Amino acid sequence: MKTKKLLHKILYVVAAFLLSLFVVFEYTFSKAVTVSAETAMVVVTYTPPLSDLRTDENFDETAYPAVESDSSLSVIQIAESTSGELFLYVYQPCHDTLDLVATRTSMYLGESVNGKDFSPELFHLRLVGTQGVFDKYVVEGVTVSKDLYRYYNIVSIYREFNEAAGDRDIGIGSTAEVAYSVGQQWCAYSKNGVRTYEMNTFKVLDVEVTANGFVYFQSGFQWGNFIGRGDECDAHFICFNFSEFDVDRIYDAYLMYDERRVEYSKSVYQQEGTWAYDEYVTKRVTLTDVDKVEYSDGGIFEKRYTWNRINSSSNFVEQIESQNGVFNEVDRETILSSQWVFAFCETDRKHIVGTEFYQLTTYDVDDVAILRISFHDVSGETYNLGVVANITDSADEPSGTVRPDNDTPDWVYLLVGGLLLILGVVALVFLGLYGGPALKVIWKVICLPFKLIGALFKGIGKLFKGKK
Repeated sequence: MKTKKLLHKILYVVAAFLLSLFVVFEYTFSKAVTVSAETAMVVVTYTPPLSDLRTDENFDETAYPAVESDSSLSVIQIAESTSGELFLYVYQPCHDTLDLVATRTSMYLGESVNGKDFSPELFHLRLVGTQGVFDKYVVEGVTVSKDLYRYYNIVSIYREFNEAAGDRDIGIGSTAEVAYSVGQQWCAYSKNGVRTYEMNTFKVLDVEVTANGFVYFQSGFQWGNFIGRGDECDAHFICFNFSEFDVDRIYDAYLMYDERRVEYSKSVYQQEGTWAYDEYVTKRVTLTDVDKVEYSDGGIFEKRYTWNRINSSSNFVEQIESQNGVFNEVDRETILSSQWVFAFCETDRKHIVGTEFYQLTTYDVDDVAILRISFHDVSGETYNLGVVANITDSADEPSGTVRPDNDTPDWVYLLVGGLLLILGVVALVFLGLYGGPALKVIWKVICLPFKLIGALFKGIGKLFKGKK
């Protein structure tokens, strides 16, 4: 009995010891986590833009007056931080009456002579300080390199479209951001222990974007049509004019754009359908003057289409219209009033019609930016220049439609459908009269599509009845 009590006391002591260890370790672990969390919450503060600019003895603040009617943006200085950030200092004249915030910059990181290997990218800007007409931005996505000489070739700077600033929209689609020319090559290096910035200018290409739209390619006669499925295509294009050069030939061009999947669905039980949007994905594309688009409608009577990636506006319209394409008149005039067209991407369009629902899947193509064009002008000079052009979003509705069945007479489809129907009926009768158990199963399988077709039309009737 005494042995049993002694054993219990020993167990109590061991348990108490283990419990105390657990409490100590738990306190230590919790304390470590708390310290880590506090360490992670670091608030970065930035010096005001004027404080930085005034460190340059050549900076003349009076050269940057407030101008109510001037909604432009100008890059006046850059700087590198010890933590590897790149800053842009921007002069915004109408700041007191209309606060316009820069959104992005087009920039090439590297040395380039006469356009060789010149290929700018888009970088987002984050406002970190403002004083009067001066703003200070961090260039996101850029980390200062450890090279002895660092080059920043700034082509342009952008801000959001603003009607109050006098911005005018394009004819097809919409303007998302307005571009302003910079054309500055900054070289950063250290001299006598002092970081130095030298600036030279370079030529840029001013381009006027006039349209951002797409042509809707309908599907051909497919087996999927019998069960309410259809696979189609939207061919996206952007139209523009050169404001300075008389261009004879465009060799290649570099563009960036954002794309996202959009799904619309509606059932017979809903008064209105629902929309679902994926996240945008940034895409990059290089077009050349030898690139052609080839597209098939996937129909039983397959029809193939082709058009150029880089085209004059008149040739683009001619290529589409010669292949059963029909433009609406207003958009056709807008396209033809432009000089050039880039057919830069194609996206899928899918629709499903069920017995009680309808689903459409398409893609939004937005924030389309032309960043570089290599071309040959009529004087014989060849250029590879960064582009100053507004960033635009695609139109919601197609500018034109290609109906592949236009050149196939209706009687062909009636004949094919009639033959299929007759063959189906004969097969059903034969199997029903003479088929054994195995053939009766086949008979049911063959009957199934016809039952589905009947249910489909019944569902479509309900769907349209629900719309009314």
